[in-house]
Amino acid sequence: MTDRRYEDPVLIKSDGLPTYHFANVVDDHLMEITHVIRGEEWLASTPKHIALYNAFGWTPPKFIHIPLLTTINNKKLSKRSGDIDIMSLKSKGYLGEALINFSVLFGWSPKRELGEKYNEFHELKDLEKNFPLEGLTIGNAKVDFKKLDFFNKHYLGVKLINDEAFLQQCVEDVYPSLLERLNVDSIDKSYLGKVVKNVGPTLTNIKEFDNEGQFDFLFKDPNYQVEHLKQFTKVSDVSLFKAILEELSKANDLHNLEPIVKSLVEKHNIKKKLVYQLLRFSVTGSQSGIKLPIMVDLLTQETVFKRIDNLKSQL
Repeated sequence: MTDRRYEDPVLIKSDGLPTYHFANVVDDHLMEITHVIRGEEWLASTPKHIALYNAFGWTPPKFIHIPLLTTINNKKLSKRSGDIDIMSLKSKGYLGEALINFSVLFGWSPKRELGEKYNEFHELKDLEKNFPLEGLTIGNAKVDFKKLDFFNKHYLGVKLINDEAFLQQCVEDVYPSLLERLNVDSIDKSYLGKVVKNVGPTLTNIKEFDNEGQFDFLFKDPNYQVEHLKQFTKVSDVSLFKAILEELSKANDLHNLEPIVKSLVEKHNIKKKLVYQLLRFSVTGSQSGIKLPIMVDLLTQETVFKRIDNLKSQL
């Protein structure tokens, strides 16, 4: 190796072990690698590797060097930045479809026809046809994991609705921890499937389903903290709460509350928001939760009316 455009590299160390450059070339050749796609930091080593291929009389593979991945603060992404390998992300509930869509847009975006709407979601089969390496940008690509959450929420919702096998797998995944937290021996998996199918699309990640018991109210009656109700509604008039709950308990259809809500607003000179806050609190025991129509469908109107009465009796 007399080409001095690079230093004279050590190929075999004094202990007889090969260095990376030597082992890398031999390994890729034995595995019949045809294309080497790697980060641009390896550009400086490429002449050495090509020289080794030539020295062995082997045909070098095609080398493609791609932009580095950096954090949003423009620092090189590394293991020190946290869990960034594919398997660790999958273990945290990130779906393969989301990971593919997330990573393919690093330094690349699909071509669009004039006036064509931008589409962020891409199927693997389409990417296989339409992704050109020549389309990658030269500059470094910033990795924002908030975008991964965005993609994961999209694909989680799509798969829960359209993929029955995936839905059942999610049920099996959340079942053990749900049993433990609720301290019960069993849960109707058919009902749990309905819950996951309806609640899942509101989540970024299926792992959130078991986050601090936020959906426990779908499996057991809530524990009411009346002082908390007063705090977030900024209302301390318990008699007003009772009057509102009394009217809500007379509703014929909880999916059509507008007539009763309008009447309560006019009668008590209150905002519509207070009525819905009180109804939500009676169902969940908190100020947050999924949309009221979904809760009513899952719990049934009978259960919701029962909880309205339970809260009223505790005021």
